[in-house]
Amino acid sequence: MKVVCTRNAAPYIYCEENLRDLSHCDDGTLGVVVYGYPYNLATKKWVKAQDFMSLYREHGKQAIDPIDGVFSIICLDRLKKRTYVFSDPYKIYTYYIKESKDSVIISTTLEDINRELNDYTLDEQGILEFLNFGFVLGIKTIYKGIETVPGGTIYCIDDKLNIKKEYYVNYLKSDKGSATKHDFYDEFTNVLATASSLSQSISLPLTGGLDSRTTLSGCLKFKEKIHCYTHGFKNSDDVKIASKISKLVGVNHSAYTYLGEDFVMSIPDKAHMLAKAYQGMLNSVLFSHLCYSYEQESKLCDTHFTGVAGGLYRNYYSSGHTITSINNLAQLLKRKITKTNELNFLNTEGLHQVLLDSILTELQSYNSDDVAYLSNMFLLKNRTPNFAGPSARFIGKNFNVFFPYLSKKLLAIILDIREKDLREGLQNYTIMQNSQQLANYPLDRGRVIRNTFRNKARTKLYYLPTFCKKATNKLLGRKVFSFRYIDYCYWLKTDLKDFVLEILDYDTLAIKSFFSEDDFRTKLHRFLHGTKDYSYFYTNMMTLQLYLQNVASITGSKAAND
Repeated sequence: MKVVCTRNAAPYIYCEENLRDLSHCDDGTLGVVVYGYPYNLATKKWVKAQDFMSLYREHGKQAIDPIDGVFSIICLDRLKKRTYVFSDPYKIYTYYIKESKDSVIISTTLEDINRELNDYTLDEQGILEFLNFGFVLGIKTIYKGIETVPGGTIYCIDDKLNIKKEYYVNYLKSDKGSATKHDFYDEFTNVLATASSLSQSISLPLTGGLDSRTTLSGCLKFKEKIHCYTHGFKNSDDVKIASKISKLVGVNHSAYTYLGEDFVMSIPDKAHMLAKAYQGMLNSVLFSHLCYSYEQESKLCDTHFTGVAGGLYRNYYSSGHTITSINNLAQLLKRKITKTNELNFLNTEGLHQVLLDSILTELQSYNSDDVAYLSNMFLLKNRTPNFAGPSARFIGKNFNVFFPYLSKKLLAIILDIREKDLREGLQNYTIMQNSQQLANYPLDRGRVIRNTFRNKARTKLYYLPTFCKKATNKLLGRKVFSFRYIDYCYWLKTDLKDFVLEILDYDTLAIKSFFSEDDFRTKLHRFLHGTKDYSYFYTNMMTLQLYLQNVASITGSKAAND
């Protein structure tokens, strides 16, 4: 889908026929495209293009007020000679936009914009961020001049291509601190009740962690609609814990544990497909196993839940750290989101400082010196949309997509929450209110929800074999026991070595100017034949290469001209 606004002609919409996550209607005076899964808070129904057209005719741009969910909406108002772009408050279902002297192009894909302009210039900063963090920061993409529409905004484009931008969501932290854990619990319960009314059946990915456990606890009132699933090795913590707690509360659960030769050899095809689906901006190799889970779950359920953004409710990045300044926070964030220390062969002067400055620029744009607030805004405006967004848009081809932790009211609560309640644990409180069974069963990594002597003792006993294995690894100085829930590093170095070498052939590498040839070849060889796990960094690189190769094959151009 793309919308093209030019100086010399009326704007037009090019749209494929209606898809599951894309609907379009046009009556000659008003054209509407709805991308994603908005829902109406008043009617508790999904909103399609025809629904939003009716709202817009009655309320104008205030039509967005009763809407929540993950979406982007375009209204082409020919009578007013205005094109309106509405983005969801979280930038999950975002449009790409390119502004130039003679046109403004909006699309669901990067290649549609590049084809329109015949311009494929890569953004060095975006590439460096993706290679090292696994996602780009802010509204950048991997191409110069192409941005994403920020969350919670309305763009108004007039016939002279002037763009007026306004926020319809307030992201400012309240000074009152009047919201409580009870407010969070009540609203989280309301959000899940809304999801239930929107859905016939719900697929819930369940792990050994806190976010999905909290969501499950809130769904027990309609557990007949819930189907949980977990992927990974049969004896991994995620699979064992999820299987156990599903039985405890009587919820249907599937464990997708088949990771044999057929699966491993299918990874290259899946990686090619996902690189295109993710627009080269989310790792397409290390998430290949998700395809099978989604395929199986889409046969059972019409709506997919995700636990992304649960970290907003426990200071995900800054919790447990003493941070005295924005510079300290930037350094902490860089340590936490950097996927590798395999950086010193990149041809970029002072790379560590370049990446640190990227993070600092983002933090400074939030206009605050409250480090807890800055930490949450970084999660909300960077990792949540730029990491979870591409995956959600892929899931949305086969499911309705719903984010239990993302709602306008929940966002307002977390911006006004009492510090005491946040420290005590909003999610822990929610689980304890909903289910004693879920509250008393240990989380992964030996964590407990209800902090009692009995639970601590039971958790230590449960994890005794794990602790012994970790001690053995440390004593011997090598990984005798692996704790991965899935082992891409091993597969890349064995069964898939030829695939790695084919994609990361320096002679054909689209981003070769980023690397010294000798260092690149030496360090790739060291990764494939050594014991260190640099798989995230190299598979980020493979994702970019796969995507850019695909773009070049479609357009016949040098898609990676930098």
